[in-house]
Amino acid sequence: MLPSALTALAGSQFDNATNVLVTPNVHPDIIAKLAFDPSSRVHFEIAGIERTFKDWNPVTGVHSTKAGAGGSVNANFEVVKNFRLITNNYWSDGGGRYLSAMPRTS
Repeated sequence: MLPSALTALAGSQFDNATNVLVTPNVHPDIIAKLAFDPSSRVHFEIAGIERTFKDWNPVTGVHSTKAGAGGSVNANFEVVKNFRLITNNYWSDGGGRYLSAMPRTS
């Protein structure tokens, strides 16, 4: 819970547990993905994401900016007919919203 002096900060810049989802993005998320299908038995992909956040503290008047980045490496191999080995690997600092299947709202 934020101190009462910072309630304006939570209400306008961050998700404050209401039905309004707010993210202090400087720009839209930048996502790049490259996929390879060298054969019908192999699929391989790599992806990257960059996000930048900016907030403002109404008590001190200071802006804070932080960049977040992440990436993934995924593969799907048909080892034998009708048997596939699938691996999905994701790392990020600020991109956790892309781990779930929830709709993107901000």
